[in-house]
Amino acid sequence: MKRERCRRFFDKSLLSVTDPNGTKLNLIWLAIPIFFENACTNLIGLLQTSMASYYENGYFVLVTSVPNQLLNLIISLLAMVPTGLSILLSIQLGQNKTEKSKRLIGAALYSILILSVVVAVTVIFLARPLVVLMGLGEEHGAQVDYAALYLQLRVAVLAATNWVLVFTSALRCYGYPKIGFFSSLASNAINAFLTYAAMFLLKVDPRMIVYWMGGITLFSEGIKALIVCLFFVRKRVPMSFRCDLGQIKELLRLGFPASIANVAYNLSQVITGAILVGLGDDVYKTKQYVSQVVYFVYLMGYAIGQANAIMIGREYGMDDKERADRMHRQNLRIVVLLNITLSFLFALCAQPIMKWLFNANDAILRLSHTIFFIDIIVEGGRGMNHVGQHGLNAVGDVLFTTIVSVVSCWACSVGLSYLFAVVLPWGLPGMWCAFAIDELFRGMLYYIRWRSGKWKRHSFNGDEPAHDSLPTGSETGGRGGDQ
Repeated sequence: MKRERCRRFFDKSLLSVTDPNGTKLNLIWLAIPIFFENACTNLIGLLQTSMASYYENGYFVLVTSVPNQLLNLIISLLAMVPTGLSILLSIQLGQNKTEKSKRLIGAALYSILILSVVVAVTVIFLARPLVVLMGLGEEHGAQVDYAALYLQLRVAVLAATNWVLVFTSALRCYGYPKIGFFSSLASNAINAFLTYAAMFLLKVDPRMIVYWMGGITLFSEGIKALIVCLFFVRKRVPMSFRCDLGQIKELLRLGFPASIANVAYNLSQVITGAILVGLGDDVYKTKQYVSQVVYFVYLMGYAIGQANAIMIGREYGMDDKERADRMHRQNLRIVVLLNITLSFLFALCAQPIMKWLFNANDAILRLSHTIFFIDIIVEGGRGMNHVGQHGLNAVGDVLFTTIVSVVSCWACSVGLSYLFAVVLPWGLPGMWCAFAIDELFRGMLYYIRWRSGKWKRHSFNGDEPAHDSLPTGSETGGRGGDQ
């Protein structure tokens, strides 16, 4: 009886899935490379913020962190393409639709290129009004101009960044998650070293440091794109260089609602950040510092949620909905327990972490100590949210997650943040309480939705009629190998 209860809580057989092509996917071997890839991608933001806090007495913390919030919002919007690709490609591989999978990757590359160029040009022309809108006013002096310049330089490499996202999404679905990790590791190691050298070894003139950081980002992103493309060709992932209008429409149909959930979250973070700018630099810096650290608290759970989505999509494509259901519930339990445990451990070490990483003053140390303990509740809800949202998106139930996310972000994350932080006023701890309510609310609704079984009604079994395709080149063939 005891063994049976343990098996219900954790079934080892649910950690892997094998598709009709014989490709075997394992949750751990998918999640760990995704974890390190995401860690490397975001570690550069942490390192840049840390170095900026020591450079010129922290003058450039606002210059980089405010534009980075907007960049996260833009990237989350453009993630509609790799998100749609992951959903459709996982299901189609489960259905053994090789030709459609080839066209799908090509359609994703054309889509992301066009969208990236349009967004980049728009942001370059509107850079200064955008950073002002995000809370940097006349009282910040030259920081406004530096922030606008930094935003323009960063958004100039948007197309390369998003092409990499499409390639790594396809590689994950074919069972090659490690490539994204190694490319991110190489790129960000170069970025971190060159940024450190510019600030502390070469001691670049502060008036030129933003140009240096933009150039360093361009160089490191180029290295990352080169590595990913080379491995994509070497692994012979099947892809058709055809502009399939029908596939593009299908990508956006699923990807846009799924990405809106992340857009709503990142937009709420931009707005709450703007609210905090008015409460003082120390309060704003505390939020930025804590947010940088807690990202690494929930990152493993987030990676498991992404890996869970790939595996559930594969099971769903093979029409094994019951196994997908059990797999999802087990991974949900794992992530919630993992997030709570890690956030508690980080809370115990909060002050030395903040002092060492960000050279935090006493006011920031006291405030962050409180925030880290409130964050334990936030991370429990965030674990439910990440697994629930990715799981529902993986089976095409994207409209529900979109509605819940948008409503919750605006009502809880933004509305309650203003109420708790400004009106009451509880300041930053009040805002973190609003974040906890937001995460728990979304997580519970996603859990209820999954338990209802309504996600099982979505069908991807029908073959669409042939769409108009515009041939643009040759095709690469092949087949993904086992993980």
